[in-house]
Amino acid sequence: MKNFKENIEGWQVPNELVEYRYRLGFEVNPNGKKCMTFIGLNPSDAHYDYRLKNLKLDKTAYICSEFSLNEGFREVELLNLFAYRHKEKGVLLKVEDPLGENNDEFIKNAVEKADKIVVAWGRYFNSKIYERAKEVEKILKPPKNKVYCIRKNQDGSPTHASRQSPKLKIEKLYFNN
Repeated sequence: MKNFKENIEGWQVPNELVEYRYRLGFEVNPNGKKCMTFIGLNPSDAHYDYRLKNLKLDKTAYICSEFSLNEGFREVELLNLFAYRHKEKGVLLKVEDPLGENNDEFIKNAVEKADKIVVAWGRYFNSKIYERAKEVEKILKPPKNKVYCIRKNQDGSPTHASRQSPKLKIEKLYFNN
């Protein structure tokens, strides 16, 4: 088992605009099976530095890697409702383009590859967030048999991964029609 705080090989979709991150993936267990994909709200600090060949994980990425490891997966991949990178989610409501160019295409491609998809974007703190979540749920409906969440919040939204223990059992997500 690798120590995630040390250098490990990873990858992310190359992007000249550092304020956006579309897909980030890395191996958690060389003996594991396939890929577990998480869809969060927006990326924060986690990234792969190709120059240094160094993967930097933030709290959310680390917890997602622990969930993947506990479930026996080989790889973890991180995507988000919005590709704009920032530590404060409220900034999503202030920037001109929080979604980023072709984010839905990156989500669709990852969903096709994923063996298990965990939605973990947190509470609907604004109608813009709720509407975006519903758009992504439409993308997820065709492979709905492989969509899960960690827990649900009182408003029906999936809990954010960083607020959960990776020892919890991930549960099946059922979409409302």
